[in-house]
Amino acid sequence: MVKEVIEHSYLMRDLPQLSPRHQTYGLEVFHSIVSHLAPKSTHFFHLMMLARLYIAAHHFNANRNRAQAKRRDGAEMWKPSYPKATKGTECVVKKCKVPAAYGMHIHLIS
Repeated sequence: MVKEVIEHSYLMRDLPQLSPRHQTYGLEVFHSIVSHLAPKSTHFFHLMMLARLYIAAHHFNANRNRAQAKRRDGAEMWKPSYPKATKGTECVVKKCKVPAAYGMHIHLIS
């Protein structure tokens, strides 16, 4: 049954049309947080690395659905962006998010 669903012609036809940007954006953000907290150029013992991965996961989960920032008068804030895909020739307007929450201040010692 699972094989029939996976190999169905409709799914096979639709897969190439899916946008890779929307599929991997969250994963790329998480990986950037992990790279910040546990850079590959630094050796960490297993428990320290595990703790850093837990902190990265907690930070990502706590901040993934941040609200759109608003001005004092209640108007939503927006910012211009020039995507690399268009080589900076087209402007796209994106939402400004509220600043990330860090909860308790955690100082990591390498």
